[in-house]
Amino acid sequence: MAATAPSRAVLSRWATETLGEPIGAAPEKKCANGVIYCQLLDALRPGVLNMSKVNLAADAAHTSLGNYR
Repeated sequence: MAATAPSRAVLSRWATETLGEPIGAAPEKKCANGVIYCQLLDALRPGVLNMSKVNLAADAAHTSLGNYR
C-alpha cells in the first residue's frame, strides 16, 4: 500500500507548531530561501546547525544558496 503525502495545510501546521511562529498562507515562499528548513533542523536537532551563519534576509537565489549548503 502506497503512503500518501501530507497536504500543504498539514505541513504548514506542523512547521508552525514546531517553530512557534506562523508560516502563513504561502509556505513555499517562506521555504524558498532555506530559512524555514534551517529553523526546523535547528528545532529538531539543536546544535547541528550554526544559526548565526543562516542568512535570514536572503531573497534571491544567489543569496539563499548558503542556507542550503
